[in-house]
Amino acid sequence: MILDKNAYIIPLNAPLPPALVQKDNGSALYFTRDIACVLNRYQQFTFNKCLFVVGNEQKLHFQQLQKVIEKMGYDYALKHINFGLITIQNVKISSRKNNQYQLKNIIQKTVNEAKKVIQRKNPNLENINQITTQIAIGAIIFNDLKNDRHLNIDFNLKQMLQFEGNTGPYLQYTVVRLYSLMQKNNSIEIDLPKDWKPFIFYYQQPHYFNLIKLMGYFPVILKKSQEHHMPSILARYIFQLAKNTNQFYTKEKILSTDPILKKANLLFIETIRIVLEEGLKILGIPILKKM
Repeated sequence: MILDKNAYIIPLNAPLPPALVQKDNGSALYFTRDIACVLNRYQQFTFNKCLFVVGNEQKLHFQQLQKVIEKMGYDYALKHINFGLITIQNVKISSRKNNQYQLKNIIQKTVNEAKKVIQRKNPNLENINQITTQIAIGAIIFNDLKNDRHLNIDFNLKQMLQFEGNTGPYLQYTVVRLYSLMQKNNSIEIDLPKDWKPFIFYYQQPHYFNLIKLMGYFPVILKKSQEHHMPSILARYIFQLAKNTNQFYTKEKILSTDPILKKANLLFIETIRIVLEEGLKILGIPILKKM
């Protein structure tokens, strides 16, 4: 640390500029407090990794912080989990521009719009208030997480409440569709069979096997999403699985007159539903049985 024009700075290797840790008037900065914060957190928690979930605009700040901590002799694993801005109609939300929004107001506005959509699609739906709240929350969460976190996100109510395409309601509806099919056939024994041989013939066919392979990637996707701190990896996977499942559902006669094929299909659908639900739960998206 050196004194430069009555201010204290810590020189860093290029291309990073020196880190200012004390102003010329003797006052500290956010940077100084973050140094103390890192040391205090390690003293309290002895962390393996410390994640700072802060916007893209602080990238330089955390690059400097990592290097300063290293120069102090600590090998703490610090990671800046950077994310983009959320805009509304492509306008940045800003307290200075007096266009900030409280989360509860955003949720309520989304709930109101979701209710209008449901009233058009299923006007006799029971527990409509509870269900539309869950649809709204799912729409908001997925609209955020489906994008790579460093990208800016535009809050577009009409688009995010669509029941078709890359949206939360589309994923929720896919699960509802599969659940409804299983409920209508609850008399069918769908426990795992002791002998898989009667089903292998069907599952080897491309339209089954491609979905089986996709489901098999689920653990890999989870690990990759965690390692890269990217929920969007999981979100994209869940959307692709839902899309492929709906295509299968449309083309394949699930309730075949052949009892072996019918059971094979129901086992297949139930397995897909379980994977979809697990993915949605991890993303924090509510699971619905009706909508």
